[in-house]
Amino acid sequence: MAVARALVPFFEEAAVTVRNLAGDVLAEISPVPACISEFKREIAAHTGIPGVAQILTSEDSVLELSSMEMLLEGSHEILLLVDEDAPLLELRWILDMQCTDLEETLRIIKSSTFLQVSKGSYAGAVDMAEALPLLPQLRQLRLCGNGIGDRGATAVGTALSTNTNLKELDLSCNQIEVVGAKALGRALSANCTLEQLELTGNDLWDNGVKGLLAALTKDSGMTCLNLASNKVSDEGAKAAAAALSAGSSLRILSLERNKLGAEGAASLAAALAATSLMELRLGLNFIGDEGAAAFAEALVTNSSLTELRLERNAIGDEGAQAVARALALNSTLSSLHISNHTILNAGRAALESMQKERQPSLKLKL
Repeated sequence: MAVARALVPFFEEAAVTVRNLAGDVLAEISPVPACISEFKREIAAHTGIPGVAQILTSEDSVLELSSMEMLLEGSHEILLLVDEDAPLLELRWILDMQCTDLEETLRIIKSSTFLQVSKGSYAGAVDMAEALPLLPQLRQLRLCGNGIGDRGATAVGTALSTNTNLKELDLSCNQIEVVGAKALGRALSANCTLEQLELTGNDLWDNGVKGLLAALTKDSGMTCLNLASNKVSDEGAKAAAAALSAGSSLRILSLERNKLGAEGAASLAAALAATSLMELRLGLNFIGDEGAAAFAEALVTNSSLTELRLERNAIGDEGAQAVARALALNSTLSSLHISNHTILNAGRAALESMQKERQPSLKLKL
């Protein structure tokens, strides 16, 4: 690994000289920027080494520095990783590894198959996206709760379009909206290796779901997609149904805690005939008896679905009884969550009777 390490004195000087271990001057920076991110951009501008490849250290240990004021208290080193095989990560991601020895930190990141990033931002997402090609062992990346927004999602999408290593990506709770969802959709049209994508708790709405799911054809490697809590209504459910009907590779789909009604449920139920979906999670929506009846009809002939979640969907006795009758003709479903306070004695009795007939092959949660 080609490394240039520079000792940078920070006191109240108007300029900073960056030198490598051989004593060569790498950069003269003046004036000293007011914040860490600006300072790293200046180093990048003067040396050609991107900010994502700069790690601040002190006595060969990773040093947590959150402001220029902390830098001004003494002298610190900047480790510049310039080899194309170097693992490139921002400081905060290294700190999350809870490793203080610099050499050990770099070794862990280089060989890591799992990485979770916290306290990030849009800029951090861009840096992480740039780092992906240099982390060939990485299989799972969690960026949940970092507020990366559409710009961060777009940067990640750009990296995904050429990445062939990552299998699982968690972008939950990141303020991603329609633009970011469409960017991820474009990336998935070129990526056949990502298997699991978590997008819970964003703001995709129907248009975002449409843009995302347009890429999920039979050529996609995606097997698990979580779109819970994204303000998705029947139109988004229809887009999901269209993707399933087109031969999507999905095995697990979650649309929990959205705004799906009977129409969206009917579309998804009809799509089950042309898919190998194994788990469908629709809890906390509004499908009602009509939506439950649509799934009951689909269950009669479906032979792939093993888990169905319909809890808290305003389903009453009529819908519950329809599902119970369908289960008499279905031997594949092994887990049904259908707890609804609107299911009264008749519906409950029908489901419990069917469970007794199917025991132990059916797990029923009422």
